[in-house]
Amino acid sequence: MTTAAGRSLDPRIRAAAADDLPAILRVDAETTGLDRAPLLRHLTGVGRTVVLTAGGAVAGYAVERAFGRGSVIGPIVAPAEADAIALFDALAAPGFVRVDRAASATELGRHLAACGLALDSESAAMVLGDWPAAVAPPRLFALASHAFG
Repeated sequence: MTTAAGRSLDPRIRAAAADDLPAILRVDAETTGLDRAPLLRHLTGVGRTVVLTAGGAVAGYAVERAFGRGSVIGPIVAPAEADAIALFDALAAPGFVRVDRAASATELGRHLAACGLALDSESAAMVLGDWPAAVAPPRLFALASHAFG
């Protein structure tokens, strides 16, 4: 199977099913230290969601949804940057695509540039108080939006 961009789809990635939502919520909470269940229920309801599996369990996920004149891909949560790139590839389609990547995701940034996405601007994530500590190895590689992280 190939992606819309013609790349081979990572066999660990598949379309999310309705019964994957609890695992997506768990992975996200462990990654961000936050309860973003209402946001993720909404995003998975209006967008296309893919999951990355490891040992039969959900280890990461990404969501693509309509945005402005095209689509936005985010959040992207994965155990490693190569996994985040594979999740992006599974959702990327020709046309206008926005990805608000974490500044530390430099490999993802290079991959996005190689796919033709131009760096429009950089913005910092802003947090009131301390950012909650993650309790799991996955990282947040791309934001859902600037308002939601």
